[in-house]
Order: sequence, then C-alpha cells, then structure tokens
Amino acid sequence: MVDSKNIKQIELSSFTTMGMSIYALLSVILAVLLFIVIFAMTGGKVASIALILIPVIVFGTILHSIVHFFGRGLLYNVFVKKLNAINFSIEDNEVKEIKPLPIALVLALISLVCFIIVYTLIAVFVPTMISSFLQLLMMSGQMGIAMILYNVVMLMLSPRIIISLIIASFVFPFLFVLIGAYCYNYIAPSVGGIGVELEDDGDLTLIKSFNPTKTALIMAIIVTILSVIVSVIMLIVNQDLGMSAVYNIISAFVLNFVGVFLATYFYNYLAPRIGEVKLNLEKEL
Repeated sequence: MVDSKNIKQIELSSFTTMGMSIYALLSVILAVLLFIVIFAMTGGKVASIALILIPVIVFGTILHSIVHFFGRGLLYNVFVKKLNAINFSIEDNEVKEIKPLPIALVLALISLVCFIIVYTLIAVFVPTMISSFLQLLMMSGQMGIAMILYNVVMLMLSPRIIISLIIASFVFPFLFVLIGAYCYNYIAPSVGGIGVELEDDGDLTLIKSFNPTKTALIMAIIVTILSVIVSVIMLIVNQDLGMSAVYNIISAFVLNFVGVFLATYFYNYLAPRIGEVKLNLEKEL
C-alpha cells in the first residue's frame, strides 16, 4: 500500500547532530585523501603543513555543519507553516514519488534566505579586511593587483550584481530541484527509489536506516541528468568545452554516488549510537 506523507516539521536536535556527525566523518576522509595527494606531489617536503590541514578541515566542517543543518532545518519549519510541506509517497520502504513543486519551492526559499544572510555578513565584514589588504599591497608597490582586487570588490557590491545574485539564488535551486524531482518520479519505477525504513515513535517518525546502494544510485543518476543539461548549455555557449563537459558528467555520477553511499552508510552506523533523525510526518488522505 502506498502511503502519501507530508514532512510537517524537522526535529532540529536530531537533524543537526546527525548531519554534523556525518559531515565530520566525510571531512576526515577528505582531509586524509588531501594529505596523501599533497604528500605524494611534494615528496613529503610540506608534510608538516599538510598534516595541519586535517584538524583544520575537520573542525571547520563541524562548525559549518552545525550552522548549516540547524539553520536550514529551522527555516524549513518556519516556511512549512505558510507553504505546502514536502510530500512523498512511500511503499515497502521505498520512496515511490516526490511532489516536485512543494520541494522545489521550499528548498529555493531556504537557499534564498541563506544567500541573503551570508552575503550581508560578507558585505559588512569583508570590506574592512579588504581595505587593510589593499593598503598592504599599495605599500609594497603591487598597485596592479590592488586595482584588480578593488574593482572585483566594487563589482560584487554593486546593486545590479547583488540583485542578479539574489534572483539567481532562488531561480537556479528552484529549477534544478523541480527538474530533479520530475526526473526522480520518472526514473524511480525503473531503477528503484530511495530506500528508507521509517518507524513511528509517538507523534514523531524515526528514520531508522537507508539502503545505501539504492539511494546512492537514484541520486547519482538525477545529478548526472542535471549535469548533462548544464553541459549541453556549456557546449552551446562554447563548443571548445567538449572534454570539460564529458568530465563534468562522469565526475557528477561518480562523486555523487560515492558521497551519498558513504553518507547513508554512516547514517546507518551512527543512528543506533547517537539517535535517529526525527520527523513530524502527516499522512495525506
């Protein structure tokens, strides 16, 4: 039997804790791989500096993930009171369908608000830092670099650029998520949808586990389709980008498959130990 459910609310504590933990594990893998690459390329000459990158990357990722997951979860809970909640249909622990418009609209609005907040912070704090850096460049006789940097800052702070970026921060996520959701609904019956096990816990629902392979495969295919669309547009603009387009398509599938597989695998490992993510799901009649 297919159940249609609305995500009415995200429990912020479990969402933030799980997201932070998964990001921390992924950052450890990334930092170690980066250290190995730097060590191999430099023959160990800057090994000590590269080694310092590991805790820096991990700690920075943890701080970012706390703000990222708590902030986006909070924004979702706020927006969903005024908008339609994300709706999905599930049967036999498999997400069969996702309604495109609600998920595209709410995620695009979250992206818009996050962009405005980040851009505002940049506009407030960065000019002071840039001013000191410009003075240092001019005192050292690097007038050319100073002028280039100054022009870039002025361009980024111009009203036309700001308005364009604000519009883009909503339009692009909306279009990509909308197309991605339609692709999901078309492809899922053939290759299988997101595999997820849910369990009721009073008024809330626990995400007990994911099927890493099924989830990674469907998500990687969708991202690859979006990458193909972007690559075609790139080729229309510049036909010399053929190899770059092919690389983008292949890397989109590989990186997203590996990333989603690891994230869901880590979720299954962490859930019994730190607690599952909790959602307030409402059954749609």
